[in-house]
Amino acid sequence: MKVYSCTPSRISIFGGGTDINPYAKEYGGAIINMAINIRQRIILRSGDDLWEHQYSTFPYRAEPKFMYAILKIYGINGMHHSSIESKYDGIIGAGLGSSAAAAIALIGACRKRLNKEFDLHDMAKEAWEVETKDMGWWGGIQDQYASLYGGLNYLTIGEFIGVSPITKQQANGLKTRLLLFYTGGNRQ
Repeated sequence: MKVYSCTPSRISIFGGGTDINPYAKEYGGAIINMAINIRQRIILRSGDDLWEHQYSTFPYRAEPKFMYAILKIYGINGMHHSSIESKYDGIIGAGLGSSAAAAIALIGACRKRLNKEFDLHDMAKEAWEVETKDMGWWGGIQDQYASLYGGLNYLTIGEFIGVSPITKQQANGLKTRLLLFYTGGNRQ
């Protein structure tokens, strides 16, 4: 079986950081973010399709143990019976949510391969927990939701996470006023 998954990265327009604990837990968060066409692509191969590509590949500066932590959740361990091909259009560490895009893409591929339900809130929580608990990385949850929902959204962070899409009509005035460029460095 060969499963292809592709997810967007994001930029924060407003409220970035209000999704990070302890702030989010104590005060709640409010974020406007937008998925962009810098994408994470994953191909998960198994069975007869495994032999088409016999080794795993990851983008430069990506951490394979991050991907393996996600595979472990789904019982796809050790890469003896599967392989991953991962490509990212952007720069890992540039602050565009590349790890969340990778996690969501791989979780989607695993769920597709195992015929599991695509519950967006569960997928976002799984991806965020792998980053924060399994990997010990510090961050919020807006990136995962941007990769899952795409488009331009208003997120409310509290006991529950609310996602309110911003319509194309509302966004039209914004898109002509945005510019994204690479400054040559990575965030630490």
